[in-house]
Amino acid sequence: MHRKTRSRFFRPSLETLESRWTPTITPIDCNPDVVGNDSVRILGTAGADRVIINDNPGADTVTYQHDVGNNGTIDFALTTSALDYCVEVDLLAGNDVLVYNVLSDYSGYSKHLSILLGAGNDRVNFNSGGFDFTSSTEWVIEIADAPAAGGDDKVFLHFATPNSQATDTNILNSALSVDVELGAGRDETTVTFDGDIGDGAGDFDTAVDIAISLGTEDDKFTGLFDFSFFDIFNDGQVALFVNGGSHNDQIRVQRHPSFAASGPASIEGVFDLFLQGRYGNDLIDVDFNTAGGNDAFTSSQLGNIRVRVTGDDGNDNLQVRLSNDQFATLNYDVLVRGGVGADSLGLSFVTDIGSTVTYSALGYGLLDGGLGADVLLFRVGNVQRRSV
Repeated sequence: MHRKTRSRFFRPSLETLESRWTPTITPIDCNPDVVGNDSVRILGTAGADRVIINDNPGADTVTYQHDVGNNGTIDFALTTSALDYCVEVDLLAGNDVLVYNVLSDYSGYSKHLSILLGAGNDRVNFNSGGFDFTSSTEWVIEIADAPAAGGDDKVFLHFATPNSQATDTNILNSALSVDVELGAGRDETTVTFDGDIGDGAGDFDTAVDIAISLGTEDDKFTGLFDFSFFDIFNDGQVALFVNGGSHNDQIRVQRHPSFAASGPASIEGVFDLFLQGRYGNDLIDVDFNTAGGNDAFTSSQLGNIRVRVTGDDGNDNLQVRLSNDQFATLNYDVLVRGGVGADSLGLSFVTDIGSTVTYSALGYGLLDGGLGADVLLFRVGNVQRRSV
């Protein structure tokens, strides 16, 4: 273990408590405790910080680096075992950057990353690097704004190799859970996927749960999928939950723009999208339409796609476009609901001739305008419209 410290000179003066924060990278015990120093805590400063975490399970090492001032100089460093279970990061104030890089495959690991953002414009970037999560690996990622913290924060969670098809991140017989809760400021969150979920063996032993809560200003969420490699096998489940905040939010789920015509993705397990605008005049757009002659989905056995899009209060624009090829056997369970306000809703299914498609439990996709003077657009497919 190597730790570089600075000498400090104190002179008698009045100072705020915040100015006495000391940056540290400290081995601690998890709660609940596991024998040994199985956790690391990183404490930021009142200014700009840059924290780099390089996790190399293949070499059983994790390297932590803290650049105080984000000026290119590593002020604190620590290397520990990759068996460390939980990592706690409190960035405090300032415009901070945290980068977590995965450098090899996980096999049977348990990991828990907890990040508390501060009052500045923070940026978090998690990069799986195209490496896999296998053999009952459990990964938990929690990111939250500190109470009453502001700032325009950006969170990037790449369970993929961004902008590249060289490698893909497969999640097999493992569990991934992500919880992001943002606060004040114009925040942006992006999540990318490009690998297999499950391996076709077992009974729903692979689960991916992503929950994003947007903050109190005009926020954005983007979910990006590269359908060149993304497949959900019959033992896999993927659930994406996005809750809007109190202002005018934009929530988009679509193919990755670098692979805009990729597909089709095989859906033989469960693919759930729960997207809620809540307050404000929100835009929610799910675009899995046919692109470049390629449909979004296929399957060789029954797969389930469930979509719930609700606008709630405000004048919302809600659009859902789904497509599958002639080989697919799919069940669509889709509801697009406006809520209160003058909403614009659209829903379409492009189901190629030869596919076997059902619409349980309703028997159709439903457009429900709710209260207010709504515009409901039925494009194509088995859709019913209802406006009150």
